[in-house]
Formats: sequence, C-alpha cells, structure tokens
Amino acid sequence: MNKIWFFGCSLTYGSGLSAINAPMTSRWTSLVSDRLNLKEENKGSPGASNEMILMELRDAYKSISKNDTVILQTTFPGRTFGFVHQTDKPVRYNIVSPKPTLKYNLLHHGGKFEGKKFNIFHTDVSKKQHFEHTEDTIELMQSLSNYVAEVKLPYLDKWKDHYTAEFYFYKELLEAKGVSTLYWDFDERFNYETIVTATNGKVKDYHFSVKGHEDFSERIVSELVASD
Repeated sequence: MNKIWFFGCSLTYGSGLSAINAPMTSRWTSLVSDRLNLKEENKGSPGASNEMILMELRDAYKSISKNDTVILQTTFPGRTFGFVHQTDKPVRYNIVSPKPTLKYNLLHHGGKFEGKKFNIFHTDVSKKQHFEHTEDTIELMQSLSNYVAEVKLPYLDKWKDHYTAEFYFYKELLEAKGVSTLYWDFDERFNYETIVTATNGKVKDYHFSVKGHEDFSERIVSELVASD
C-alpha cells in the first residue's frame, strides 16, 4: 500500500480533538488517508516552527517512495527553536502572540509547562520527555524571545515569503522523485470551523472542530483527485 505523508504543526497533528472527546481518527489526515486508501504517516508536531517541520521532512525524505503522496503545511513564521544540553531534540519556541515574553514562552514552548519542567513533544506520547528548567534553559528561552521580537515579528511578510520558497523547493524535489505533493498555508485555517466556534466559546481552542476536519479533508481530497 502506498503511503500519504503529512508534515506540519498542531493543525496537521490534530490538536484540540481530545479537548472535545473526539477520537484522533476524526482528524483530517486520517479522513484523507481512509478516503484515498493510503497508509497514513502523520509527522505533525504541535508548536513546531517551519524549520522543525522541514527537519521532519528531511529526516523522512529517503523513506518517501515514488507514487507516495505528501501534504506540506507551513506554520506561523514567528516560531523558532533552540537546543539544550538535556536532549538532542529541538526545543520549540511556540509563539502566536505578537508580543512574546519569557513568561508566555515558559507556558507554551515544548508543549505544556508543568511546574518547573518542560517537555519535548513526541508523536508517540509514551516517549514524551520531561526536563527540569535550569539557568541555561531559561536564558535560552529569553534569548529566543528577544530574537523573535526583534528579528522575526517586525518582518513577518518577508519571513513568510522565505519559508514559502523553502517549502516549494522541497515540493519540487518530491515531485521530481515521482511523489504527488500538495502545499497549504497556516493562514488557511481561518476558512474552516474551529473548536471555539463549534462550542460557542466554551472550549477556547482555535484548532479545527470535527466539522472543520471533515470540511478540510474534503478540500484536500478534491485537490489531490484533480491533480491526478
């Protein structure tokens, strides 16, 4: 069976579904895979920056075969990442606020802030790693916060153009390899129903609702069928 690979952030991973007691099988990637009778390889990672998404693609590139399908998603261009001594995994700087602060970052980077610990997200929940904050990691987060505030946020349009070009470069590489490849942008999420809307504000989560997943899956299937 051919595979369909998905690369992106929480929108691709399916974040938010657990908050409304919906199964992960209702995420759009699973719906698309089932509809097209392809084996799902979901490489989505909550809070991932564009660099991290491309790292996942780079690491999987040799495993992607001719006649497979790849769906690429860019994320918010203000996100970034860093490395710490405790792990080889990148520590994400998950930022969607226009004014990043150290407090905000400690609450959001790497998934969830748990007391004095931070975790490194893994698609296999059993492999999620937790680490104590140290002076070095707090200093790193402050540096990343300053970097995003001073280097990225004032020039978001330029950064977005830069990342779009990077993703299209990989798209062309994959297509030259005989892999059907589709690209979509983070901002397109606004066209689909979110959890906060579906619950009338009771659950303040801005990821796709179940209906949002269904509608988005229909859009992806239609584009893939039309491109054949």
